[in-house]
Amino acid sequence: ELRRSHPELPLIGISSAELLGGEEYFDYYTYKPIDQNQLFTLATRCIKNKIHMNRKKKSRSTLKILIAEDNSYNSYTLKELLVSLGYKESNIKISHNGKSCLEETKKHRYDVILMDILMPLMDGIDASKEILANPHPPMIIAVSAAVMNIDKTRCQIVGISGYLEKPITKEKLDTALLPLIT
Repeated sequence: ELRRSHPELPLIGISSAELLGGEEYFDYYTYKPIDQNQLFTLATRCIKNKIHMNRKKKSRSTLKILIAEDNSYNSYTLKELLVSLGYKESNIKISHNGKSCLEETKKHRYDVILMDILMPLMDGIDASKEILANPHPPMIIAVSAAVMNIDKTRCQIVGISGYLEKPITKEKLDTALLPLIT
């Protein structure tokens, strides 16, 4: 409910038990016991993301999106879902591996990357590390079939802002991109 009523509010989920759905509503998610360094890192990332997102809020039709997905069916489906949500097709680019995604971000600026985690040549984690090291990186949302907490934690540690589990639904995708649009 907080995500719907206050989409700009950074949220960190903290639990002693595994959450069975709903992780997409949090910017970051962690488990008890909480290490103070980990909590500090997550809070800092929330603040950085909020500052970054506040500067870059755009309409659906102007948001520049890069899909990094090695499976052509999945990339086509993501693109079609985005278009059905009102995002402009000409502002959506597809990259088929982490290395080409990284090269694409050197040539063009994107507002958000939907990053598959397991890809050839360079995986999504390594590509994200390099992209996020840039002065004005885009928001990165992991897109993965891996649903283990360790996979989600790996994404959070490198600074990936969100995590969408496959199969992706229109509703999950819309919620994940809501903080970027006006």
